[in-house]
Amino acid sequence: MARLPETRQHLARLIVDEVEAALANGRELRPPLMGEVVPDALWFPALEPTLERYPADRERLSAQLQVVFEAYQADGPARDSIRYALENYVFEYLVEPGYREIVAEVHPLLSTVVDRVMPG
Repeated sequence: MARLPETRQHLARLIVDEVEAALANGRELRPPLMGEVVPDALWFPALEPTLERYPADRERLSAQLQVVFEAYQADGPARDSIRYALENYVFEYLVEPGYREIVAEVHPLLSTVVDRVMPG
């Protein structure tokens, strides 16, 4: 997400909310969950609006889809939670008519992954 400056203010809001909740409840801080980050900092404030403006923001959309593709392909300890969040909070929308065709045009590799993971 570091390559997507349009997500920064939303990530910051998630962090502030967590600090406030931890202070209010007298508990330790916890890192934001992928199930919060993906919809609240990526899909709704960034990716969805860029898709809606297509083709005007084609380059920005290409960059956003590349980050999604790389995140889905990445290995590491958070791999399963990242994949789960992307499948449930991004891919489920990308298979919708209209978005599906845009993704196929702008990022064919991601389109192939989405079609494989979210058939029919």
